[in-house]
Amino acid sequence: MSEQSLLINPPQFIINEKGERVSAILDIETFRRIMEQLEDIYDNYLMDEVENEPGIPWEEVKESLKREGKI
Repeated sequence: MSEQSLLINPPQFIINEKGERVSAILDIETFRRIMEQLEDIYDNYLMDEVENEPGIPWEEVKESLKREGKI
């Protein structure tokens, strides 16, 4: 998704006494879209991290849950 499609309205900036931008104010929908994109990026990162880890067979998990009284 491009930056333009994330922004509903352009951000407003708070500047310091030197005229430097120090904060940005976003409308809530833009904020939500940005957060959703960040969550997707993080989810993809986590999937990449565990991609080559060995799995546990379902039957083994099920037996363990039964022993623990969880199912």
